[in-house]
Amino acid sequence: MYEKTRLIFVGSLGVKINFDALDNFKKSFYPVLKEELEENLEVLIVGSNPSRRVTKLCRKAGWKLHPNVSDQELRRLYGISMFSILPFNYTTGSKLKLLDSLAHGVPYLATSSLRDQAEEVIYPCLVSNDPKEWSERARDVGRRGITEEERVLLKDHAQRHSWKSIARLMFEMLSRDHCA
Repeated sequence: MYEKTRLIFVGSLGVKINFDALDNFKKSFYPVLKEELEENLEVLIVGSNPSRRVTKLCRKAGWKLHPNVSDQELRRLYGISMFSILPFNYTTGSKLKLLDSLAHGVPYLATSSLRDQAEEVIYPCLVSNDPKEWSERARDVGRRGITEEERVLLKDHAQRHSWKSIARLMFEMLSRDHCA
């Protein structure tokens, strides 16, 4: 129940790991997704301070670059996206991207390098290095949509890892140790 298969990548666009992830997406995933989803596919690249390499990559691939957006605009872009993409060959700080996507109620498509970061993969999220699986998941979700119940589960999963939840857990642990 989506008019478009809209994929979003969010991150600092001037750092090597994010360029490498986008380059990996362009080489390994985008050709299959584009072939199978055709004109229905739209890729949004959102983040701060895009490098020349990122700008050029987006322009050549036909992806929509959204540099230095406000928090309100970021929420809007997440809100119109079917999936966030996490096409990393290696990980550093990618768990924050994963949790940010879930906190916005947006499932992710991730490479298996994030398997350890994901802990529990909640449908319709997917961890796979197979571009065909990414395409099949996008097609399936595009047909049936994402229920409000599924979005709540995604947000709840992210909430368990929020600073507030972690601080509360630490406080409870310290209080128990202090009282013992």
